[in-house]
This record gives sequence, C-alpha cells and structure tokens, in this order.
Amino acid sequence: MPPTATDRFRTLAAALGVEVAVSEFPEGTRTAADAAAAVGCHVDAIVKSLVFMADDRPVLALTSGGNRVDESRLAEAVGATVVRKASADEARAATGYAIGGTPPFAHTGEGVDHVLIDPALLAHAQVWAAAGTPSSVFPISPSRLASAAGARTADVTTSVQTSTATGHARSGRMSVTVLMIRRDDADAPVDVAVETLEDSALPDGAVTIDVTHSSINYKDALVLAGRPGLVREHPHVPGIDLAGTVRACDDAAFAPGDEVLVTGCWLGERHWGGMTTRARVPSAWVVARPSGMDAHRAMALGTAGFTAQLSVDALVHGGVRPGDGPVLVTGATGGVGSIAVMLLARAGHEVEAATGSSGDPEVETLLTALGAARTVTREDVSGAAGRALAAARWAGVIDVAGGATLAGALAQTRPGGVVAACGLADDTTLATTVMPFIIRGVTLTGIDSVLHPVELRPAVWERLHGAVDADLLARVTTTIALAEVPARATQLLERGVRGRTVIDTHA
Repeated sequence: MPPTATDRFRTLAAALGVEVAVSEFPEGTRTAADAAAAVGCHVDAIVKSLVFMADDRPVLALTSGGNRVDESRLAEAVGATVVRKASADEARAATGYAIGGTPPFAHTGEGVDHVLIDPALLAHAQVWAAAGTPSSVFPISPSRLASAAGARTADVTTSVQTSTATGHARSGRMSVTVLMIRRDDADAPVDVAVETLEDSALPDGAVTIDVTHSSINYKDALVLAGRPGLVREHPHVPGIDLAGTVRACDDAAFAPGDEVLVTGCWLGERHWGGMTTRARVPSAWVVARPSGMDAHRAMALGTAGFTAQLSVDALVHGGVRPGDGPVLVTGATGGVGSIAVMLLARAGHEVEAATGSSGDPEVETLLTALGAARTVTREDVSGAAGRALAAARWAGVIDVAGGATLAGALAQTRPGGVVAACGLADDTTLATTVMPFIIRGVTLTGIDSVLHPVELRPAVWERLHGAVDADLLARVTTTIALAEVPARATQLLERGVRGRTVIDTHA
C-alpha cells in the first residue's frame, strides 16, 4: 500500500528532527473550528497553513485559527505588489499537499519564498496543525513550529472574532464597568470615559475573569493618548495587565474561584484589556497567581515587575554575578526600574540607579531604600552615546530607555558584560558601533514580556513574588480608580510618575 500524505509528512518531519504524534479524525478537520472541536482546544490554538501568491511567487502564512490574513499587510511584509490566495493547484505545487491538509513544514513541493508565523500563535503553550490530510493533526510548541518551518514572526492578520460593543450574545444581562476608548477615525482624537456595558459586549475568550485590579504601564499611557500603531479597532478597553478571580471557563484549564492574572499576550492592544470589572481572554494567556499573592500585589508588580524579572534573569544567564562590578538600572524611579533595583539589590549586586532626578534628596532617599548603592544622572549615561567606547563602568545594565541612553550604556559596559534592553521611554532608535561587541565582548539581549513563552511564565512569577519585599513595593505603589486613569496616564508620559500605579476597578 503506497504511503499516505500523512505518512510522507511524518517521515519528512522526522528527517528534520521533529517527532510528531499524529491524531486521525475520520470525520475531518477541514476548518479551524472543526480541528478545535476535534482536539478539544480553543480555535486560536489551531494553525492554519495558508498559501498565497505574492507577485506570483508562493508564500506560506501560518495563522491562528481565530484570525484571517490581511492581504495588503502580507504584501507589505514580503515586499510584494500584488497578493492573492493560491489556487488549489498552486498550493499543491508549492507544498506537495492539498488545501485543508497542508502541514506547516516538511513539504514535498517546489517550496515557498517566505514562511510567516502569526504572533498570536506564540501566546500558546501548544498549538495544533494539519499533518498532511484534512483528517490528521498533530500538536507542537509554537517555538518548535517556528524553528521547523523556518518562519519569521510577522503580524499580517486581523481578528475574525467580535471585539467591539456588538459582541456575541451570551446568557444573562450582567453589567460590566469599563474604561472605554472611542475614536471616529485614525486622525481624530480619542475619547476616554468610564462606561457601563452588558457583559455580552465582551470579546470572545475561554476564560471569564472578574477583574478587581489592573495597572498603568507606559504602553497603556501611549494607548490612552491615541498614539498610532498599538490599537487597530475602536471602541477599545485598554490595560495590558489584569488580576482577579475566574468566574467561568469553557475548558478544563481553570475552575471558578481560581485566583489568576494576565499580562502581555496582546491584552489591551489587540484584545480588550484589564481596565474593566470583567474580562474574557484565551485560557493560554491566564496564569494562576502564586500562593500568597493577592490581586493588588499582582498588579503592583504587573508587566513592569515581570519585565524586570526577565531582565535580571537575562543578566544571570549571561554570567553576571554579584561581585563582578556595578550593575546599572536606567529609569530607576519608574515601574520597571524601581523593581529591577529591588531585585538586583536583593540578589547581592551593587546597583547604580540612573535617573533624571538625581540630586533630588527625596529621590536619593527612595532609591537608597530600594537598594541602590548610588545614583547617577541620565546624562552620565547618555553622554557617552557618541563614542565607540568609553571608560568601562558596569558589569551589567538593565535599560528601559533605548536611544542615546542605551547607546551610552553599551559604550561603558565592562568586557563580557550583559545589557538587557527592555524599553523605549526615550527613543526607539539605537545609534551605536560594533566596538562594544567585538572589542569588549558585550552582549545586548532584548526582553520580550508580551510573548514570553506561556509555559515559562509561572516560574517567572514565582521568582518575582519571592524576591520583592512587600513594604518596599508598597512604598513605590499608588492606587487609583478607573476614573483617575486618563490624568495619571498623562502624568506618566510627562515623566511625572514614580514607581507603580495600581487600578482598583471597583473603586
């Protein structure tokens, strides 16, 4: 009996070093919804392997089942003038498989010019893809999938799920209080107000959470100011963090009453966020809170604390140890910076805290209390930005600023040092030379808190919870109500906020 398409796929995948566990469903899994129902996962965890012709050359888009490809965005991503869906014959010629059963890699056809993976897939611990026929699928981690397919991340999709105030009807007519952003068109100013909606207006998601607390981060402030490139559809609820209690869950991942949090994963950007009294989100985004972490503490830490912990982890992974020399933290009075100072000091590092308020006795006292050995001015760091190398000062750096601050920090990092770049408070550009890297062996590592692998998040939260002193965190935390958020966001953009701001969504 000749080998089936699934047999061929399994053999070719093994040759790539990928052992696949294929499940067969005789009734077929031609659509993403069919596949999700068959394997018992959310439709967003289904990989659609879609072939398009870009200027008559085949490209493959690996797309979340809940999204559809925007052909104009795909054209921009691959530098094409015209993009269209491939015909059945063109798709088979490129991949060797029929539409509906196309796997994301191990193709037998002529090949494709580009393979792009939807960032939404990276938010899941496990995804499911076709294994050569419409009736066969296999599970794989998103990172392994991207590697095997040789895919690069590119956001070329739009959601096919309702995410506006005309959402899917649901049972009951419970009200939800939200901070709503409305905008008539891309050039119009945003209107921000506290509104009450029926919970049927909430976007789709397997987990419904009664939200008690959220927080304000720099990205939230940009969204609330209407800065372009962050939110695609209005009306919109901001908030990249939330904490609360599970009200309902459509799968077995969580149970009512579970104490949870969500950060990143496009919350508050492409999906309604945490500045609400209730939210619905995919279960893959949800993390059970560590024992002893209440919702207020979870949001006092929030994305800022999560990012700070990832940055400290990067220094440790790069070999920076206490006693190697001072470690610099830029933006040290901000959310990420203040928590990074605490974490580094707790670990035994000599911390130098850079701030635009250096010399202010109140700031000096605060940073000393958090664990800083000394403060330096912002200009002490950025002043070296125009030089290939300057005096070697720091064994490690956690930078939230980007721009000249990051360039200056690189020029002053010691041989073998590690610089963790985790923000853009000053600038998105980086004007530097290769000299820190090829003369001093400096490592520059980026910190992605939005799409950090889901399966690794609980351990990060456990480390963070155990390392941050409750009294010190309380010292840099302010709590406000939803109605106070717009004014606070403006202060944050004007560098008028120190530490963390928690939102009590019921206040």
